[in-house]
Amino acid sequence: MPKRGFTLIEMLVTVAIMMMLVGIGTANFIHYREKKEVKEAAEQLRELFVAAKVKASARQTPESEHCSPIPDTTVQKYPIFAFHLSNVGTKTIEIHPVCGTNQANAVEEDSFLVDHYTLPQNIMLSGTLSVYFYSLHGGVDLGNGDTTKLIKVANSRYAYQFQIDQGGNISEIKATTP
Repeated sequence: MPKRGFTLIEMLVTVAIMMMLVGIGTANFIHYREKKEVKEAAEQLRELFVAAKVKASARQTPESEHCSPIPDTTVQKYPIFAFHLSNVGTKTIEIHPVCGTNQANAVEEDSFLVDHYTLPQNIMLSGTLSVYFYSLHGGVDLGNGDTTKLIKVANSRYAYQFQIDQGGNISEIKATTP
């Protein structure tokens, strides 16, 4: 009479192989999720920069004491001088309007938050940010006389970066080393 079923050894080998496959799959999924989280943070941060650039070029005026329209009999002056992106600590990046008709009388509206983004836990921003998108001539001040500014978002394994130049051009996001 032929035997039916599996021996104990065959069952143990099958279960061991299945456990190894599940372990490998779980590890790969965790790495994929970490990589995706860093890339999404970089994309969100890039979108914040694009929003500041668009708001500056459209001269969107928030309602505040310093940003109210300035009536003039000969010409309508635009009170928005720039939009300033800066990081608060290492996790939050904010956009504030800078109002005035020129650099000499410009006042940054710290109390008026146009937009912000907070990086997820375990994701860091390299360096400090202070970028001004100007309204009237469309230029960008990257600080310290820089001609380009590299923005890098990373965790311990993965990093993504994008670049801003003096013309206000914002590059696409690229993977890089952490």
